[in-house]
Amino acid sequence: MKAEILRRRKGFFEGQLLEVLTPSSDRILARCSHFGICGGCTYQDFNYQKQLQEKENFVRESLQKLGGFVDPPVEPIVPSPDTFFYRNKMEFSFADQNGKLVLGLHERGHFEKMFDVNVCFLQSERSNQIVAFCRDYFVRAGLPGYNWHTHKGFLRFLVIREGKATGEIMVVMVTSKGEADLKAWAEELAQKFPQISSVLHLVNPTKAQVATGEEEIVLWGQSYIKEKIGNFYFYLSAKTFLQTNSRQTENLYRKALELSGFSGKERVLDLYCGAGTISLFVSPYSKEVEGVEIVPEAIQMAEKNKKENGVENVRFVLGEARKIAKQYRLDNRRFDRIIVDPPRAGLHPKVIRDVLPLGADKIVYVSCNPTTFARDAKLFVERGYQLKRVIPVDMYPHTFHVELVGLLELDHRS
Repeated sequence: MKAEILRRRKGFFEGQLLEVLTPSSDRILARCSHFGICGGCTYQDFNYQKQLQEKENFVRESLQKLGGFVDPPVEPIVPSPDTFFYRNKMEFSFADQNGKLVLGLHERGHFEKMFDVNVCFLQSERSNQIVAFCRDYFVRAGLPGYNWHTHKGFLRFLVIREGKATGEIMVVMVTSKGEADLKAWAEELAQKFPQISSVLHLVNPTKAQVATGEEEIVLWGQSYIKEKIGNFYFYLSAKTFLQTNSRQTENLYRKALELSGFSGKERVLDLYCGAGTISLFVSPYSKEVEGVEIVPEAIQMAEKNKKENGVENVRFVLGEARKIAKQYRLDNRRFDRIIVDPPRAGLHPKVIRDVLPLGADKIVYVSCNPTTFARDAKLFVERGYQLKRVIPVDMYPHTFHVELVGLLELDHRS
């Protein structure tokens, strides 16, 4: 291949592909007509089995190079049950480009450029139909899209959430401050698509290009939808975090459950519990579970999920993981199992310091970033734990992202 070197880094180069001279036998024809333009699905022209192999290798190499593990215990990757139409949430961007309203996704390598999406194979056919309807509606209505350079314009994001198991759909419109008759749009949308049970309006008055807002208005239906993971139903609001691959999330949680090795007598601490999905999922197999989360809306939803599923042995605590872990250390609290599912940045060193005295025989670490997991696993091992198992899980087919769940076990010999 021919490539242009853009940056020289220590130990590697970053570049841009110019031309493929001899295609690999693993290269296939991408299904999507937007491939090459769109910033997502960069592996879509890559044989899926080869994708899995590369992701598994990435996890292993991260542990070797960044964690110092000579022969890391990486197990075969868990493939996604669906390679297309697997996402339960998509964010589409509005933009004013040369006076034209665009509703779609970002061009590859350009945060400020969008293109109209005709068909996307990530969420569902229904999602594509909703996007097309909304684009046509607002072109007719003459409402302006957001301009990333001037920071003017009304329409900013269209977010679609689907309960893959329940069939319920939520549509969220994110706008700047301003007056517009979005009620009429919501009613026409809901009439066109009877699967929709929630239409919301979020107002984002800031320049930050994030698909959320300070003010939430229910335009039609309810303020939430439901999704089912395993035997549990979970409420999803506009701001609730849930892994975007619902079917694979159940497999991920089952692996976390397997690694936990519950007997039914364990006291469990679940840090970064979000809306309580993992806490509730492991609750039938443990004595008691305590979930910790810093986002108030997530804790509120966790309590709602707890009540919906009739769970009695789970308690949720609002607070920062670092502060709560420190307080538990000072209070001499003890837990048999600790489950962590932190953001991409991984665990703060002080969190690691403070969970060590809590005495857990096993720490189950769910990670969306193998590099920060490798860093953190090394710190745990230096402080008396052994890295026993690492299971990569493919949550995002056709992308370079890979999730994993790891088991760190207390070495009683140290």
